[in-house]
Amino acid sequence: MKKRELVVALAIVILLVGGIIYLVTTSSLTQDVTTTEVATSTSQPTEEELASLTKSMQAISFLDENDQETSVKEVTTKPAIVVFWASWCPDCQAQLPILAKLYKKYSEDIDFIFLNVVDQTRETKESGQKYLAANYEFTYYQDKDLVAADSLKVTNIPTMFVLNGQQEVVQVFRSNQTEEVLSKALESVK
Repeated sequence: MKKRELVVALAIVILLVGGIIYLVTTSSLTQDVTTTEVATSTSQPTEEELASLTKSMQAISFLDENDQETSVKEVTTKPAIVVFWASWCPDCQAQLPILAKLYKKYSEDIDFIFLNVVDQTRETKESGQKYLAANYEFTYYQDKDLVAADSLKVTNIPTMFVLNGQQEVVQVFRSNQTEEVLSKALESVK
C-alpha cells in the first residue's frame, strides 16, 4: 500500500512541475488581471530607468503592414506614443477607444505607434488585422514573437510609452489610463 501511495504522490508532483514549466514557457507576456479597472496611479520610472528604456526603444524593430522591418526612428520624427496591445486582451479593448479618440485629436502633432504583440499563439497577424478593421482606422505594426516587448520589459498589456520629439521615453503607463491622464501626457510632449 505504501508503494502505491508513493507512486501516486510522485505522479502528482511530476504533473505539477510539468504544468508550471508549461505555463512559464508558453509566453513571456501576460495580461495583468489587476488592470481591469482604469488605473488612477501614474507612478513613473526613475530617470535612470527612462534612460535605459530610451536606449532600448531606439534599438527595437518591428514589422510594418507589408511585413518589412522598421523602427521608431524610421516611422516618426515627431513626439509619439508607442502602444503595446493585443486583440484578445480585454484591457486593450477598453483602452483602444480612448486612444482612438486621442488619435483624432493629436495625430497632426503626435504619432501613434500601435504595436500588436504577435506571439503566434493567442495573437496572430490576422487576428490583429481583423479586430482593427472592424473597429478602428489607424495604422499598426507587429511585434512578432514579442521581441520589442521583451526588450522594453513589457510584462502586461496595454503598455504605453510616451516619447518626446527626440524619441526619448518620458512617461510609461503599464495599465489602462483615463483620457485625461493620457491627454495630459501627450500635451506635455506636443
